[in-house]
This record gives sequence, structure tokens and C-alpha cells, in this order.
Amino acid sequence: MKVRQTFLRIAACLVLFLPVYARSADVGKTGLQALLDAGHYKRAKTLVESRLHENPRDGEALYGAGVIREAAKDIDGAIAAVEQAIALEPNNAVYHAQLGEIYGTKAQSVSMFSAMKFAHKIRDEGEKALQLDPKSSDAYELLIQYYLQAPGIAGGDKKKAYAMLDDLFKFDVVRANLIRGELALKDQQMGKAESYYQNAVRADVNSYMAQTALANFYIGRKNYAAGESGARDMLRIDRGRITAYLFLVAICVEQEKWQQLDTTLADSEKNVPDDFDAYYQAGRALYTEGKDLPRAERYFRKYLSQDPEIGAPALAHAHWRLGLVYEKEGRKPEAIQELQTAVTMKPDLDNAKKDLKRLK
Repeated sequence: MKVRQTFLRIAACLVLFLPVYARSADVGKTGLQALLDAGHYKRAKTLVESRLHENPRDGEALYGAGVIREAAKDIDGAIAAVEQAIALEPNNAVYHAQLGEIYGTKAQSVSMFSAMKFAHKIRDEGEKALQLDPKSSDAYELLIQYYLQAPGIAGGDKKKAYAMLDDLFKFDVVRANLIRGELALKDQQMGKAESYYQNAVRADVNSYMAQTALANFYIGRKNYAAGESGARDMLRIDRGRITAYLFLVAICVEQEKWQQLDTTLADSEKNVPDDFDAYYQAGRALYTEGKDLPRAERYFRKYLSQDPEIGAPALAHAHWRLGLVYEKEGRKPEAIQELQTAVTMKPDLDNAKKDLKRLK
């Protein structure tokens, strides 16, 4: 149960799926929370480390450290940090909702028996957050997803989930419509899903979250004109976030709009200079589609020129994929070298190990 994915990472540029409960930064927010919501984790980490150096008992900074560690897949570290934040500020609803989410992430990675132990923790944190803030959309969503997904023995209750969803409509129409859209999508009710996503956008045309969900829906349905229009709306709202560029990259590769692709990547680099994920995803899509391999090579090289954003593909993945590009180009020695680098950097990258063994 992943309730608040603060930053979308596209796993495959041509087959996109966005959990509609991805949280987006409000335009008016500033400081640490805005950085976290927008997925600027490297920037947030610098700020968090500075604040904790000055004051190790800075509750918000500890909470921020937890969000960053979750993005980095250090779930135990994330739990520890947010628990510390709550110990310092026990009446902060945001922290409790965040901790409930992280418990849900932890539950996904353990045995069924161990997962049951986290069930009451997830629910308790959501209920505590609602006690502190009866209009916490994050807490509502945490509990809605919990009641929908948990087995009955652990307190799952679909009727209660839908009752809470009806209540959420009363004060957060955007989030409620997005959850409805996600549920319709899971049931393969595409017309209803589209309507809910459109309703979310109508409720707030400046909601980056709503525009993202609708654009992602259209791209997944190969309606690239509508998807591009949505991505342009996302840029209108905030040019400094990577997600819209990822969408446009996917569209450009699919339609072989090479000049527009280069322009999109240049704009991405200009406006999000510390996150080159658009280059990685462009290279990945080109390789997968077997299109313009020299271009794919160039993009992977660009991605390798700086440290990735926290939560983005590791450099080892870029070396692995660059090696695969070299293999397709018939440059076996260079392919082996890149694959060896990938395995050295990330020994648990099994796909790279298999490809290296195959080429050797």
C-alpha cells in the first residue's frame, strides 16, 4: 500500500502507470515540504543535513530525512527517522500519516505473518492523524487504501473504505476523484476512469497532481495529443519538476519526433538541472524500440555525467543499458566493459550479471 508517492518515476516510457495518489506540491508551498512534495530529494537532503547539524532535535528535518530515506528505499531508516520526529512532535498529523505510509511500504517487503504485525500500525497512524487533523487528505487516503486492501482478519472493510471516500469528496474533490479514477482503472472501466480524472482537473486546473493523472491516463491509452496537452498544462503549473518532461519524452520517442525530443531534453536540463532522468528514460525507450541507437548512447552518457536524483535509476543501471546499446551496435568489447562496470558498482544487479555472463 503506497499512499503518498511524492515523486513519479517512469519505469517504462511507453507503458505508463501512475498511482493517482501520488502527492504533488502546492504552488504556494515553500521550504523543505515543497522540495519533498516536488521530488527534489537531493536539494532536500542538503537542507535536512544542514538543519540536523544545527539542531539534531529538529522534528521537521527528521521527518524530511524519513521521506528521503523512503525514496532511497531505506525503509528501516525512514521508519526510525519519522518515529523520532513524532517523539519530538507527537501532535503533528503529517508525520503520523507519513509513518503509516512507510509502515505500509515495509509490510509489502516482509512475510505475510510479519506483514500482519504492521497492519494495526498502519491503521493506528492513520486514525491518529485524523484525530489531529480531521481534514487530512493524506490520512483519509492512507485509511481508504488500507480498508480496501487489507484482509478482513486484519480489519479490511470495503464498505468503510467507500464511506470514507464519500466523506473525502466533501472537502478534497481532487483527491477523491483521483482515487475513484484509480479504482475504475483497476476494474478496467476506462470511461469512468477518464471522467473521474477530468473531474479532478475541472475541480482545480492548477493541480499538478490532477493534470499528471489525466495526462498519464491518455498516454497509457496512446492518445498522445491529449497526453501532450496535459503535459503542457503541467509545465504551465511548474516547469521545475521532472514529470512533465518524462511524459513528453515518451511521446516524442513513440512518434519519432527527434527535434522536439532534443528540445524537451534541453528544457528539462535547463529547468531541472540536478535531475537528468529524462535523458535516461529517453535512452531506455530508444533502446527498447530499437530506434536511433547512437542517440540512445548519447543520452545514457549524459545521464552518467552527474549523480542521479534520489529514487531515480542508479548509475549502474545506465552503464548496464549503455552496454546493451553497444551490444546491439556490434561493439562487444565496449559492451562488456560497461556491463562489468555496472556489476562492480551494483553487485546485486542480476540482469547485468546475466548479460555479462552471456557476452563473455
